[in-house]
Amino acid sequence: MSFSVDKTNLLISLYKGETFETLPNNAKTRNAVVPYRRELFEQKEIIIDFDANFNLLGTELLEGQYVSKNASQLQHSIDSISTKIDEEKNKYREDFLRNKYYNSYTGSSSAFAILDSTIDAKGYNFQDILLNTENGLQEQVMLSSINRAYTIKNDLIYNQSIINALLFDARKHSIEWYKKFTLSFACIIFFFIGAPLGAIIRKGGMGLPIVISIVLFIVYYIIDNTGYKMAREGIWEVGMGMWFSALVLLPLGMFLTYKAVTDAVILTTEGKLFNPKKWINALIALVKKKKKNI
Repeated sequence: MSFSVDKTNLLISLYKGETFETLPNNAKTRNAVVPYRRELFEQKEIIIDFDANFNLLGTELLEGQYVSKNASQLQHSIDSISTKIDEEKNKYREDFLRNKYYNSYTGSSSAFAILDSTIDAKGYNFQDILLNTENGLQEQVMLSSINRAYTIKNDLIYNQSIINALLFDARKHSIEWYKKFTLSFACIIFFFIGAPLGAIIRKGGMGLPIVISIVLFIVYYIIDNTGYKMAREGIWEVGMGMWFSALVLLPLGMFLTYKAVTDAVILTTEGKLFNPKKWINALIALVKKKKKNI
């Protein structure tokens, strides 16, 4: 197997083989024999077109993505999105107060215009106004009110979806900004966890520290993903979600470092912190005590 001189074709050399090729069949019957051609060869070369026009992905496609931005660019994007969110909220608030809440109705044929003429500026009760309205207009007023309420509800849902999309985009940028610090800090925490383990754990050779390290990493992964999902969905604040795993494991790293500095021993039969025989004997005694009580 080799390439052609211009690097656009793949040359494959075959030896002592057999090829089959189905030939066109013009027969209209269903059970007709399908013609084919068989070829025996001692040596045969196959040319495969290799010019697939492979090109590198343009970097401009990732320029606007949050994963390709540095900390300052992410902060600028977060500020821009926050400003846009405030603008959308103010815009809808003004539109709602002007066109939905304090709406002015013109024309004497409007049911709401008739109601407006009966409203006292100092205060009123909607039920009393509706009961004092002519019977022919009550149904019209109710239908108009229901349609107006549905319109306002749909507008609220639409505007809320726009704001939620902007908030989600802002949270993604904030998460990426925090990752630039939390991942580095996690490496430091694991250093203060992993380094003391080798000095503290003196039972089980190398296997036990490796098992404990894997368990700690799995715990960190679960906690970190939990905080990430909570922050992404807006259940927690982004800072709380991204620093959650570090806050959980930091006390453990400080504790193990302290034990290593004081030359304490963990997971040995002589250790005071965790004595396997002591715990096993206590468990056996507890089981025997429960059996006696039964």
